Amino acid sequence: MDFQRWIALISLLAASLGSSCKAECPCNCSVSLINSGRSSNYLTFYWNLEPEAECFCNFTEYKLVARRVDNDSTPMTTDTSPYYSYNLSSLHPFTYYIVKVAGETADGFSVYFNTEVIARTKEGIPAAPPNLEVHPSPRSALVTWDPPPVENWSGNVTQYKIYSNSTSLPFTTACDNNYTLTSLTPQRTYYVNVATVANDGVESSTSKMTFTTTTPDEYPGGLEVKSTNNTSLVISWNALDWCNPEYDVNISEAGSLTHVQTFQAYSPSVNVSGLSPFTYYSVTVAARCNGIGLVS
Repeated sequence: MDFQRWIALISLLAASLGSSCKAECPCNCSVSLINSGRSSNYLTFYWNLEPEAECFCNFTEYKLVARRVDNDSTPMTTDTSPYYSYNLSSLHPFTYYIVKVAGETADGFSVYFNTEVIARTKEGIPAAPPNLEVHPSPRSALVTWDPPPVENWSGNVTQYKIYSNSTSLPFTTACDNNYTLTSLTPQRTYYVNVATVANDGVESSTSKMTFTTTTPDEYPGGLEVKSTNNTSLVISWNALDWCNPEYDVNISEAGSLTHVQTFQAYSPSVNVSGLSPFTYYSVTVAARCNGIGLVS
C-alpha cells in the first residue's frame, strides 16, 4: 500500500474516533446541579461536574435551559458562561421551573446532561388590601376591606393580619374580608392596619385608618335612694366604667320643678342632709363623659 493511501486511511480512522467520542459524551458525563438561591424573579444555580473515565469531552462553557412546569412554553436558554453558576432572571413569581445544564466544547459541540432540578421562585410582594372601612360601635368595630389586586404576585392570599393599638399582638383571619375588633372603650380613638399575607409568609404594606368608637346608650343606672333619718338620704347608682365621669345630682320635691339641692359628685354614692321631714323627693343623676351628658 503506498504512502498516500496510508495517510488517507489514518485520517479516516481519526475522524471516526472523534465522532464516536462526541456521540458517547452525552451518555458518560454527569453533573450535580443545585439550586442555591431564589427570589420572586430569579433562581440561582451552581453545578459540579462528575466526569467518568469514558467522558473525553473538554467543556469550556456552560448554559442553563429552563421551562415552566405548568405549561409547554418555549424553554429559556441562557447565554454560555465559563463559570459553574448562573442566575436565571426575569422569571415569574411563585412558579415552578424544570432546569437542566449543558456543557459546550471549544468546537461548539453541546452536551445536555441528564440531571434535572425542579425549583420554585419565591412569592412576590402582595398588594395591600384596598377600600379599608371601619364601622365603629361603643365597644367594638367592624373592619372591612376588598381583596388586593393581583400585581407581580400569584394572588394566593393565605391570611390577613390586622394591627391595632387596641392590642399588642396582631389579629389574623384566614381569607375573610372582614374582622371585628372587640373589648374597645367608648369614645376612644384607635387605628387599624390591614396587611395581606401571601405564600412564603410574604407580607404586604398596610392599609391604615383611624376611627373613634361611639357613645354608648347607657346612663348611670341602678339608682337607689334610702332614708337614713328624717332629714337625710343616701343616694347610689351604678358607676360608668368606660370614662371618668362627673355626676350632677339634682333633688327636688315631688311634683315640683324647683331643685332644693344641686351638686356635683365624683363617686357613685352620696349622703344628702338638710332635707325636710316627711317629704317626698324626686332625685335625678346625670353623668358627663368627655362633655357628653347622660341622664338617669
